[in-house]
Amino acid sequence: MTVRLLPLALGALGISLGACAPHDEAPVAPTATVEVAAARVQSVDAVLAAFGAVEYATSHTFAVVIQVDAEVREVLVVPGAAVRRGQPLLRLGPSAASALEVAKAGQDNVAAQADAERVRRLREQSLATAAEAAAADAIAANAQGLSASLRARLGDGHGVIVTAPIDGVVDAISVHPGELVSAGTVVASIGDPSRLQVRLGIETTDLANVRPGQAVAMTAVAGPRTAAGRIEVVDRHVDHDTHLASALIALPRDAALNVGESVRGRIVIATHPHAVTVPRSALLYEKDEAYVYAARGDLAKRVPVNPGIDTGDAIEVDGGITPGTNVIVRGNYELEDGMAIHVVAGTPSQ
Repeated sequence: MTVRLLPLALGALGISLGACAPHDEAPVAPTATVEVAAARVQSVDAVLAAFGAVEYATSHTFAVVIQVDAEVREVLVVPGAAVRRGQPLLRLGPSAASALEVAKAGQDNVAAQADAERVRRLREQSLATAAEAAAADAIAANAQGLSASLRARLGDGHGVIVTAPIDGVVDAISVHPGELVSAGTVVASIGDPSRLQVRLGIETTDLANVRPGQAVAMTAVAGPRTAAGRIEVVDRHVDHDTHLASALIALPRDAALNVGESVRGRIVIATHPHAVTVPRSALLYEKDEAYVYAARGDLAKRVPVNPGIDTGDAIEVDGGITPGTNVIVRGNYELEDGMAIHVVAGTPSQ
């Protein structure tokens, strides 16, 4: 009985196994869940960032220059002090050389006056000509003028007080007590606190894009205070220490920025008033090629673009993207050209 039933059991098992075999099915294409945003037209600015500091306007900073060799006896003010016109800044004494100069000028003056008097007496006696008398008087006048000038500048050898030329603030004192300085030396500078400027450092590679008249937004590094202005001068001289050129921006009189304060500047170097832009997150790169994915129905279409001005939130694109085109801004990193997409509810679509 067992031998006869075995083939039947195997046959029944075969039928059962055949009934359980899976049928062939077509693979399901993957669908990506994405968010989209519409490309739009807007005005965008190309901005150059630069750092610098507030200083007194060059055109309203006055240099105090001494006229003779002297010794600094006393410094009467400190940088940053407010001063009035005529207020004492420094006390100077004559150097050894200038003291000798004063003494010699005085002696020359005495001799010249005596000689002029002698020639006048000879002229009265008809022993000298009128031309000789006039020449002697001219020499005496010159000697007297030089002696008086030196005495005025050196205080008859006892020193002089150097005073402020304007109402303002002491920007710098460039000498120290006991220092010997020569004629023509700038010993101090006085700035006008109502006339300030910002000097921004410019990389030499950016100089071609910077020019007078460009708008600049400035923010204090130490706080939220801001000011706006325009470039007045581009100084192309490269600083030996910083290796930077400079752009000078006049500050409004009511600007809440202080002399010496560090500032961050944003220079508008170009404006495109009708740029087609997409959100920054829509832009992707493969090697050197920039592209975005456009939502075309329920498919993602890869579109090559040429990126332009980047505002941080949006970027200008030139290529196959027109205003109103929905571009994929989330979920785009895993996409392939022609891939099926599902737009998340609540994102704009057209």
